[in-house]
Amino acid sequence: MLFIVRQDFKEPKVVEIPVGTEEIQEFVKKYLQEKQVRYWNEQDEQDYQNLFQQFVSPLVSKSPEGDLMTQENDIIWLVPHNFLHYLPLHALKVKNRYLIDRNPICYTPSASVMKYCHQKRKKRRDRALIFADSREDRLHTQVQGIAIEKLFNPDADIYIGKQVTKNLLKQKLRESKADIDILHIACHGEFNATEALNSGIMFAQSEKLTAEEIFSLDLNAYLVTLSACESGINENKPGDELIGLTRAFIYAGTPSVVVSLWSVEQISTSIFMSRFYQKLKGGVNKASALQQAQLELQTMTAQDVIDYCTKAKESLLSNPGMIEGSLAERLLDAHIANTRFNIGDTKGAALDYERLLAKAIPDTQEYEDLDNSLLDCEAVGLRSAPDAYQTLVYNNVYYWAAFVLIGDWK
Repeated sequence: MLFIVRQDFKEPKVVEIPVGTEEIQEFVKKYLQEKQVRYWNEQDEQDYQNLFQQFVSPLVSKSPEGDLMTQENDIIWLVPHNFLHYLPLHALKVKNRYLIDRNPICYTPSASVMKYCHQKRKKRRDRALIFADSREDRLHTQVQGIAIEKLFNPDADIYIGKQVTKNLLKQKLRESKADIDILHIACHGEFNATEALNSGIMFAQSEKLTAEEIFSLDLNAYLVTLSACESGINENKPGDELIGLTRAFIYAGTPSVVVSLWSVEQISTSIFMSRFYQKLKGGVNKASALQQAQLELQTMTAQDVIDYCTKAKESLLSNPGMIEGSLAERLLDAHIANTRFNIGDTKGAALDYERLLAKAIPDTQEYEDLDNSLLDCEAVGLRSAPDAYQTLVYNNVYYWAAFVLIGDWK
């Protein structure tokens, strides 16, 4: 059943949807639980649209009063039930457009949670506290953290690598609670399927800030962003009692949490986060900022990605000692080379791989990966592809649809 509520409706409009719980559960297991979410091929998306489009199509139908249920650019608040919490409902299509292309979207586990979030609503969005991952294989999150710090500078504190500990976070929240408007945590999220309250965020030295610990934090932040893999996944209990990281942060005091439903490629995540905060700093509400960032990600070209990586490398030079700059720079260069390869500029990619090989240490995984990539270029033939740099590289659902806003949209 779909219940549609609008301020001027005397009672909810009810639409019966002929899709059973078992059917939804089977889809979630197949696409979002049993395998790590990757690039959605055409059949994957068609399966998704065929089964779930009917959940959102009534939103653009006519109401009994004769007008549309929702107008373009109305903020739509979705309250999914049960396994629907796992799905990016904003990536469903209405009249051949993704719902997010038409409307800003926010989610909550229940109506009571939204009421609670409204009561916690904040206005100030000036100061940021940023924690960035310490793991070597996620150095892009440190680059992401530095980019966000620059947006809020000088009103931002950033901690990277081994500095990122539970005690430091708790200390900052105790000492500077009133001064933290945005808490951005770019760390790996871990979901515990058997003990949801033991799900958490991984900090330095293998420390884990669990959902149970988060419930006891005292937050006054306008927004918490969890830029980590699968940070939005929760345990579903009867009565929609979602227990997990998102609800924990809301009950700790923030009215809004931005999370990802699945693990997303790191560069696209960094670009998305930069765009999102740019909109937020410009005064746009959270739901619209998220929508605009997702739309920009969909239209990003290969050249845009290369330009972003180039600027990110430059930002490393202005942050000496904060990051393993040499390795992070090589990772960004490797992403540029991979982008060239993926659009068919194997000649340009081969030149990049050769330069990187000259800097890499033989008999390491990095050297082996680069050498294999160079061999791949030679195997398919070296050729230039100047026109391919306008190829859209992040328009697939996998890249942009994972990000959701939970809670207050303002």
